[in-house]
Amino acid sequence: MKTLCRKKSTARKLGLGSTFIGQILKSGPVTGLLISKILAAGLAAFAVFLNRKRLLVFLNIWFAALVVWNAIEIVRQWAG
Repeated sequence: MKTLCRKKSTARKLGLGSTFIGQILKSGPVTGLLISKILAAGLAAFAVFLNRKRLLVFLNIWFAALVVWNAIEIVRQWAG
């Protein structure tokens, strides 16, 4: 439980001010994570269903970039 609270407070400290992210975080960190994973899987399934390989590659790169960006922001917060 302590880790979940820390993650939620880290997100607040980092100023992740996106309205969409804010709405997801209101439901709690675990629920927010599940919602984001379901959305990602839904977008990937949609791309596969339409046989849009380039869209699938784009989505993969986009989500990887989001992970890297979040990691950088967390390191910045802890470092400074």
